[in-house]
Amino acid sequence: MKVLITGPCGSGKTTIITELTKKGYKTSAALEKEFWFEKDEVESFEHGIMNNRIKVYKELQGKGLVFFDRGVVDPIAYRKYEGNEIPSEFDEIAKKYLYDLVFVLKPLDTHEPNPEHDHLIKTPEDAQRWFDHILETLNEYGYAPIIIDNLPVEERIEFILDQVKKST
Repeated sequence: MKVLITGPCGSGKTTIITELTKKGYKTSAALEKEFWFEKDEVESFEHGIMNNRIKVYKELQGKGLVFFDRGVVDPIAYRKYEGNEIPSEFDEIAKKYLYDLVFVLKPLDTHEPNPEHDHLIKTPEDAQRWFDHILETLNEYGYAPIIIDNLPVEERIEFILDQVKKST
């Protein structure tokens, strides 16, 4: 089962993935760094992100229950957030590489700009707008995303694991 955990920058995705990894679950965490690349320009960066997502997906295909920190729909949502056109190959990729269960983390109430991502999200309104684009994109690709409220990390993880158990 492929479980996608997504949300805007600073919503707690990586924290949840890190904790799931510590609990012994398979996650995309280790492979994300392995397939990383240098950012040189926006177009190649976004295509690099998409290629990275595909490589990670393929590497974890058939490995049982796996939790993904972002997925192939995220670069599409980001392009919408930025007001950019969606390349046709991104659309084809999103239709081909599917997830069984999708969770979207709400922007944290305590969102503060992160120097690593301050070019992406500067305000809580930016985080909400990105969240909205993620939901819209997931719905366009036929997903019924489960929204995760702003709860303590352990409660979020417990909720996710309960939902996974119910859907298997």
